[in-house]
Amino acid sequence: MRVMIAASIVAFGLTTPAHAELRYYIDQDVLRENEAPTLLHRAMRDVGSNPTGWSHRWCGRQMAMWVGEGPNLARDWAHYGKATVPRPGAIGVMNGHVGVVKEVQGHLVILVSGNHTGKSGNRKVGIGSYSMNRFIAFREP
Repeated sequence: MRVMIAASIVAFGLTTPAHAELRYYIDQDVLRENEAPTLLHRAMRDVGSNPTGWSHRWCGRQMAMWVGEGPNLARDWAHYGKATVPRPGAIGVMNGHVGVVKEVQGHLVILVSGNHTGKSGNRKVGIGSYSMNRFIAFREP
């Protein structure tokens, strides 16, 4: 299913800034049946891959695929769902980047995110640590 979605995106050329207003939706029952049980598990499963098929600015799209719906742009996740505290499984939003909180270590947030690891144009889902003061929001569906 995920491969078909990514192939459709590439086939229809939705990899430019024009896709910013598009939103991603998937049947939530299908997501729960076929995917890992939690947002963090789904994110961890994709480490080292790029399920979106996009080459640039795809962290928001990856988040939408993990959640099952949502915006394609990172900054738009600051208004998704409801506010929460920084904790494992929360959506961590920075200016220009979004991911799933893996853990919190004092003032550092360990984040699993798309478009993180590798060379430009060939990035993968990866794990990185960020200072708490870089985050503009923590959200949950």
